[in-house]
Amino acid sequence: MNAATLRSLREGRYLSQQELIDDFERRNFRVSIATIKRAETGHNVRFRICRELARYFGVSIDHLLR
Repeated sequence: MNAATLRSLREGRYLSQQELIDDFERRNFRVSIATIKRAETGHNVRFRICRELARYFGVSIDHLLR
């Protein structure tokens, strides 16, 4: 996953990492803040996480991987 793309999508909605996780919890998305932090620092995450993030931001998984 491209860390800069993910960070840009989150910041484009003016959300902190915690606010993003709070919104995920309200919408029943299964992603933790530790996972977001790992993804935004360039560490690998599971495909399920990429799928959840793509669904949340309304983009394709390919967009997150570029």
